[in-house]
Amino acid sequence: VTFICPISTKGLDTALRLAGRRPDIPFVFVESWPINEIRRVARDLQLRRHANVILRKQTHDMRSIYREARLILIPSPSFEGWGRVASEAQVSGIPVLASNVGGLPEAVGPGGILIDPQAGIGSWVAALARLWDDSAEYDRIARLALSHSRRKEFAKEKLAERLVAVITDLLVVT
Repeated sequence: VTFICPISTKGLDTALRLAGRRPDIPFVFVESWPINEIRRVARDLQLRRHANVILRKQTHDMRSIYREARLILIPSPSFEGWGRVASEAQVSGIPVLASNVGGLPEAVGPGGILIDPQAGIGSWVAALARLWDDSAEYDRIARLALSHSRRKEFAKEKLAERLVAVITDLLVVT
């Protein structure tokens, strides 16, 4: 289970509780945003309590992270504008377990499971078990994740058309 940006505003507490409830599952936490020294030390102390959690340094090439990921965890308790991590993972057919907040439902689509951030840890554990322990369900949602990543509005041609339209609008306005 891979969790990008292990800080409290991205759902660190939920991720740690999940790791604690499922010591049989390896968790990889990948640094993303820089944090101050006090927060880093506090986070690292929390991580050490979990033998199944590995902390990886940030990287500019996420392919190495996604190559090893079986599932992406986005337990954000607060508004997310989109969820780039979800989209990136789904290109590789990796399902997402995420909070049902902000733009995450649209980013995740049918390629994952959404949990209300106010739901108890039991809901997160059950959803994780559904994806981790049931290989048929995992394969089904992984196929949906890959399909969702290939939707027509994400086709290179469509993205290029939208970019040109935005630039054209900006040129006309200024």
